[in-house]
Amino acid sequence: MAVIITNEMRKEILRVFAATKPANTRFAALDGIRKSLLTNARLKYANQLESDEVAVLLFDDTELKSGKRGFLLTNKRLYSDSIKPVSLVDIKRMTPSKTLLAGNIHVTTHANVLHPIMLVNARSNDKLLGVFSVLDTVTKLLIANMPKDAFPLSEELGAYETVICIGCAVRFYKRIGEKRYCEYCGQAAT
Repeated sequence: MAVIITNEMRKEILRVFAATKPANTRFAALDGIRKSLLTNARLKYANQLESDEVAVLLFDDTELKSGKRGFLLTNKRLYSDSIKPVSLVDIKRMTPSKTLLAGNIHVTTHANVLHPIMLVNARSNDKLLGVFSVLDTVTKLLIANMPKDAFPLSEELGAYETVICIGCAVRFYKRIGEKRYCEYCGQAAT
């Protein structure tokens, strides 16, 4: 399910983005995302982007400003060159971490699967925390505005089914009738 980006929400996203965006980063939000960056992101790592998805945030982690590495947050999913797409309803929490070579944002799903997004151009603590702050805040804003029926309720477990990915044999839950992609190999599960 997708979050409907209303004018009010658009204003709130841009307000949050302006207030938390770190200086000297290649970050863009909503209409400020250049088409060439979005096209390159789609070609390199967001190839499952659907026509009804709205690009909300794009972080370009390349030296040449090509958009071929980084992450893209839409009104449905989080895409990155270092992880498979993660649905917004599956995101449980995000945490920043730093290594010598890169900054990481760890995305944990409700199934306790960890997805580390590696950001080479966010090695300094200030940049990493700034990028994390924007991504985390805007993601929480989107999740808070998701339709209530997008989230599984414990008494609704009958509306879910267990599926096994044909590509890598991972087992996970999906809503009956929902189109989902395996978090490991990216193949559509039915």
